[in-house]
Amino acid sequence: MLHRATWVSAGILAVVAVGTTVGYWGYDQKQQKDAFARSAETQYESSFHNLVNDVRDMRKELAKSMLMQDHASFDTHLSSISRLCYAGEASLGRLPSNITPASHLQAYLHLVDNQVQSWMKHDKTPADQDVRKQLNNLYTQSGTFVSQLGDMQSQLGDKTDVWLAARHSPQGQAGFAVDGLRRVDRQVASFADNPTSRAPKPSAQASQTLTTEAKVTSQAAIKKASQVAGVKPTGWTAKLYRAGTPTAYYGVSGSAANHHITAEVSQRGGHLLTYYNDRAAQTSKYDFATAASDAATWLKGQGFSNIERTNAMQYDHAAMFTFAPLVNGVPVVGQPISVHVALDNGQVVGFNAAQVYANPVGKVPAAKLSVAQLRKRLSPDFDVKIAKKVIVQDENRQYIPAVAFYGTMKQETYCIDLSAIDGAEVKIDQLT
Repeated sequence: MLHRATWVSAGILAVVAVGTTVGYWGYDQKQQKDAFARSAETQYESSFHNLVNDVRDMRKELAKSMLMQDHASFDTHLSSISRLCYAGEASLGRLPSNITPASHLQAYLHLVDNQVQSWMKHDKTPADQDVRKQLNNLYTQSGTFVSQLGDMQSQLGDKTDVWLAARHSPQGQAGFAVDGLRRVDRQVASFADNPTSRAPKPSAQASQTLTTEAKVTSQAAIKKASQVAGVKPTGWTAKLYRAGTPTAYYGVSGSAANHHITAEVSQRGGHLLTYYNDRAAQTSKYDFATAASDAATWLKGQGFSNIERTNAMQYDHAAMFTFAPLVNGVPVVGQPISVHVALDNGQVVGFNAAQVYANPVGKVPAAKLSVAQLRKRLSPDFDVKIAKKVIVQDENRQYIPAVAFYGTMKQETYCIDLSAIDGAEVKIDQLT
């Protein structure tokens, strides 16, 4: 009897021990969960305070940059603005994403960073009236949302668990935090796309711009594509994409001689943007030089008479040519016009000029530096083989005159584009 009681007691103790262990395990899990929550809340709170301090300090640096005429001091303040914009973006990115789903503030900070980086790159001085005007605009714009963020910081000072509550439910006690940031975001949205009003209005001389041309119907788009194929468009279809935008286009689909045809035609003006015939040539009977001439003639019929051929190659019984549009006799880089010609009969089977219509060239400023002056800015180790005047887009997507230098260094081939306005580097491509 004594042995039985001992056995039962031992069993009861074992159950108690297991239960106690489970209890401790559950308590430990709760402690870990609470610690994680406290850590997350601390991170969110710290990120918000860092954000407020970053944008506040950025505004101070904007003011300081307008106080001095010294170039070195000016660049120092621009560097600080760039650094603080980057820091502000990072701080904002660490807040719960559901609070600011469309962060115009982040976009604004990024654009301001790009602007001051551009000023440093182009060696702008504090005496530049356009720069000072833009700095004043930035300072004025930043005042409103810096004040709003400061008010939020004061209101959140004596509250706890606000950011976690906002993360899980952007209502109730944390609602004012969510509403506050979104209010700031809406405020910034009014100038986030163009923080300094620096971009000039589109030129009235912009070539082939789509925004001013009349809209065409889907049937007109089908007719345009079928004319290139040289067939009647029986059973062809057209679907509108990007409806309501200046770059809306019809995706056309059909067939010709049992071969599939696809094309894109702009809704504005009915321009052929792309064309593709999947017919594969089986032999190369057509002269390559004749194909090049025919491609240029065909482009003229599409409205591209002012062009220059920049590349040509043959692949799988097709001749592939690339052209660049000319503005005052100078080729525009970044707007390739490609034409593929089948070498069995000289038929155009491929075409793409979408970039020309997407990025029309307006008025291009006059060059201020010659090829010889720009060449002096290159390293003596760079062996220039070709120097060519071109038109390129700068970091603000504005077309500017430039010179493309092709050459070699350390057995590698490069193309270096330098601005003909101030000599700044626009782009360097390693070609080999």
